[in-house]
Amino acid sequence: MELVTGDYTHVILEHCYYGLLGIFLKNRYRTFLIIHSHNIEYLRFKEMKKIWWPILQWLEKKSHRSADLSLFKTTADMDFAISNFHLDRAKCQLVPFGIISGNQPSIEQRNLARKIICTRHNIRSDTKLVLFMGSLDYAPNAEALRNIIVNIIPGIRKISREPFKVIVCGKVADKKYADLLELQDKDYCYAGFVDDIDNYFSGVDVFINPITSGGGIKVKLVEALSYGLPVVSTKQGAAGISKETTGDQLLTSGDHDNDLFCRHVVESWNKPVGISEAFLSAFQWKKIVGELAERIKQQ
Repeated sequence: MELVTGDYTHVILEHCYYGLLGIFLKNRYRTFLIIHSHNIEYLRFKEMKKIWWPILQWLEKKSHRSADLSLFKTTADMDFAISNFHLDRAKCQLVPFGIISGNQPSIEQRNLARKIICTRHNIRSDTKLVLFMGSLDYAPNAEALRNIIVNIIPGIRKISREPFKVIVCGKVADKKYADLLELQDKDYCYAGFVDDIDNYFSGVDVFINPITSGGGIKVKLVEALSYGLPVVSTKQGAAGISKETTGDQLLTSGDHDNDLFCRHVVESWNKPVGISEAFLSAFQWKKIVGELAERIKQQ
């Protein structure tokens, strides 16, 4: 591809993988370079024990230090990068995952979605529906699913007599995680990959996020909250989302406190659905993009 000087003013890279190309474009064509990090990538691969994580660490640091503006999904990630990559805080900005307001379904839509789920999976209509979703080929999600089967489902049964079903949506394509397909429990339903995830967010009683590893903001948790669902999460799973924006719709436990996590699930599945104005204000794309556009304009 041939670039013509003056045709390009800004380059935005999602993550740091094309960082060297971004640096070349900045130097060669004097473009404004933006690095948008969804998490601290090298830490994720270090945690997964990839032997090449130091190379990624070098690339990630070099990319951000060369950028005119660095964007991060959570305050924790931004503070870490500023400290460890020696970045100028004035060249960093928080840009959380956003939502489009108006996701919250009506009562009629929720009832219809619930009926679809119960019919599809042969679940009694009086059953409490608990949802977890995500790519199960990703180690933190696979770990969370095993914990759901081994600890969370039995823990809920110990403290509640109400019928419930934990529904898990997500594909398992990597043979490395084939054992997940063998997991079973009478109160567990593996839905696999679904084309209509909206029905699940609309029709269940509570969303859970028992993640104990991995970085960045958990998109699925923000999506669940945007539908007005009560959410129960570990501290790690709720990283980047403050109590001030969610109120009582989000309950958290320690990363390995399964007993408290289960109590929160039972407490939450009888809560009314709802979404706070503070949450809408903090996570609306219109507001997030507007602030970013203004920041770039001022450079």
